[in-house]
Amino acid sequence: MKQNLSPFELVLPWLVLVVLLVYTVGRFAWAPYGGFTFDQAGVVLEVFEPGRNGDLRPGDRLLQIGELSWGEYQRDQGRLLFEAVTAGTPVPLQLEREQRLIETTWRYPGFRWAELLQRLNSEWWLPFVFWLAGLTTLYLIRPRTTLRRLLLGFHFLTAIWLAAGSVSAWHIGQSIAVFHTALWLSIPVYWALHFSFPRPLFQAPGWLLPVLSGAAFILAGLDLFALLPAVALPLGATALFLGSVLLLGLHLFRPSQRPEARWLLLALLVSLAPALAMSVAWTLGAPPVFQGGALLGIVTIPGIYFFAAYQTQLQALQAPVRRLVTVLAG
Repeated sequence: MKQNLSPFELVLPWLVLVVLLVYTVGRFAWAPYGGFTFDQAGVVLEVFEPGRNGDLRPGDRLLQIGELSWGEYQRDQGRLLFEAVTAGTPVPLQLEREQRLIETTWRYPGFRWAELLQRLNSEWWLPFVFWLAGLTTLYLIRPRTTLRRLLLGFHFLTAIWLAAGSVSAWHIGQSIAVFHTALWLSIPVYWALHFSFPRPLFQAPGWLLPVLSGAAFILAGLDLFALLPAVALPLGATALFLGSVLLLGLHLFRPSQRPEARWLLLALLVSLAPALAMSVAWTLGAPPVFQGGALLGIVTIPGIYFFAAYQTQLQALQAPVRRLVTVLAG
């Protein structure tokens, strides 16, 4: 079947793919192999080969690395840790450990297999699952309705904030700004999608989605210029998730929509909540309480949403087909 895609639709998935590839390459090639992992607050989470490169322990809070203070690092999203430092170079550190100030030296290890394996054994591939779901939606879901556009926005924006949020502690490619922007823009998309999917709850006024989208763009712009309080982002993430859950819950009161809504709600509760909470935690500097395989359940979301959309598409075709059969049967 010939696909009559607009120029924007032809370009969109590949632009998103470029963003995902930038952050994936950044995770493995540009992020410094410092011998330890840390969060946005500077708290050390894991030390590879403990004792080999210096006295650094999980739970230590970084105050200064070389001449770069942690406060300056947080303010300047373009700065990288261990910038221009070569392997084997001793770097002075200032730490806070158990409410004590400690000055020590850390020998920058550079590339180590243990750290590479840790990065490989992560969820770096999850954004590509959503990207693939978006690409599949683009080519297989018809007709080209608002619901289809919302599904595309859902998959592609989720892919972007997953990718950017996961590397934001390293300041790779303005990842903090990209993560925040994608999250704010996701709010009207998520709400509108779960209002309309699998079928609209009621006839909403035509101005509602443009107004919500405009508000999201304004909030994203204010965030880019650091004009929002720190609590704004977690409040936005909470609104995104709880609003989606509430709207899906309302579909359960419609018997004809209950089967699809039940699966969508379950997928959202057990899969997307941990991913969103982890991304926000990394960005705000709170160590996430779940890592590793806890996020693997998110791979069910694209499949469930695509299946529900495809079923809706088939159901929409059933009535014309039945009418055609009736006419042909005489």
